Amino acid sequence: MLFCLTLCSILPVLPAQKSRFFSALLGLFVYIGCIAQPSETYLKAFDPNPQNMYLFDHSANIWSIDNYIFLTNAYGEGLHREAQIFKINADTREVIKVIKMVGPQVDFGFSIRGGYCLTSDKHILLTGEWRDYVNTRMRTFIAKLGKDLNVVWINYYPDLFEFHVYGDAVAETPTGDILLYMTEGKPVSASEPWHVAESWIRILKTDATGNVLLNKIIPDTFRLAVGYGHLSRMDDGNYLLSSQLVGLNYYHPNPLLGLFRNNALLHKIDEDANPIWSRLVNYSKFILQEPTSIALPGGGGAVMWSRDTFGAR
Repeated sequence: MLFCLTLCSILPVLPAQKSRFFSALLGLFVYIGCIAQPSETYLKAFDPNPQNMYLFDHSANIWSIDNYIFLTNAYGEGLHREAQIFKINADTREVIKVIKMVGPQVDFGFSIRGGYCLTSDKHILLTGEWRDYVNTRMRTFIAKLGKDLNVVWINYYPDLFEFHVYGDAVAETPTGDILLYMTEGKPVSASEPWHVAESWIRILKTDATGNVLLNKIIPDTFRLAVGYGHLSRMDDGNYLLSSQLVGLNYYHPNPLLGLFRNNALLHKIDEDANPIWSRLVNYSKFILQEPTSIALPGGGGAVMWSRDTFGAR
């Protein structure tokens, strides 16, 4: 059994660089041998882009197939990102392969939660986002890769949506179709095209090669940001969605201080994206990090999030 963990570290730039700070991925992971294997634990660190120590790197997902560990990374400056996937031998601890992925207009990044799914035939489904500079829009993608990191297919969906879309999570259905959970949002204005003012959840269902079967919005009664969550299949064949909701707080005694409230939101949907129920599971005046959920054996689910008290009123 393999257990994997990624960590990040923030490294200060030398004083000569005018005290600016950049993040550098150290690509740390832990391998733990359990029960039938000799007891062994190790920590490995590596810089995915050693040629540029000041480059911003961001680890997103980690998984294992057979005796190999896979780690994704997105790196770049500002509105320009590229992506990497590393394949690591769990026994020798060596990086044995790395591939680079870019979007149709170069910018490309993986979702930081739920951005991958292992298929029944031991392939990898990945999702995330890419920047369409021509139309000033964020787009999404689904990619299928083999365990040797060969790209089987990738669909970029450049003309499918009017507004910004961000691929949050992907799952395979029992019949081999694919569900893609996205956050879709309207730009603030023409002068702020990359900032989102209002958003909602959209579900895309495709066949096993990424061809669109259905495209639906999950309805809700809230106006502000919703999405950026997780998707998992439940034992009853339905799906659990988690998301962060930022809504208006009409009951705060001081409207200048109580404009927003933060909630974790859960949806249960069927395979065709028909809503079964939606529930708010938390209310807080604090800033909430995006919740992550998982379906539990026998029904039900668990959801967790961190609470950021910085700037709380």
